[in-house]
Amino acid sequence: MAWSLALAVFIILLCPSGALAIDVTVTGNWSDTVNAFDLQAGAGSDLVSTYTSDAAHVSLSVSTTTGDTDNWRIDVRRSDTVWLPGTLRLYVKRTGDGMGAGTVSGGQTFHEVTTIDQAFFQGAGDRSSIPIQLQLDGMSVQVAPATYSTSLIFTVVDVL
Repeated sequence: MAWSLALAVFIILLCPSGALAIDVTVTGNWSDTVNAFDLQAGAGSDLVSTYTSDAAHVSLSVSTTTGDTDNWRIDVRRSDTVWLPGTLRLYVKRTGDGMGAGTVSGGQTFHEVTTIDQAFFQGAGDRSSIPIQLQLDGMSVQVAPATYSTSLIFTVVDVL
């Protein structure tokens, strides 16, 4: 009996009408297979409930800003393909600042991702290779074996 988890990362750009567009680029995806090796104490025990990706499993870059004082915010939400809302919970965390002349702040603790856009972190100017970590919580032997899948949607918002 095996549970399979597949998380894909996609991007969407959001920019106020008439403004210059800021670009966001996201690379990476995460999948994990949960099986008997994930039992806490062998046969008859529950599964480990939390699974965490590498610290830089996903990379996010913000570019084509108008300069180091061009403020932006990254929002995140999920779009479920096959998911168990209320049972499985997905979290994201920014694990570094990336590179570039701009700045970045916030998002350094795990933040639950829901189906509604929520502020994740903010910055100013161009930044590249901002590392993002993913975490899944809620696995249990009570979760039916299946492939569960959701997509993360990152939106850059130009903050005036």
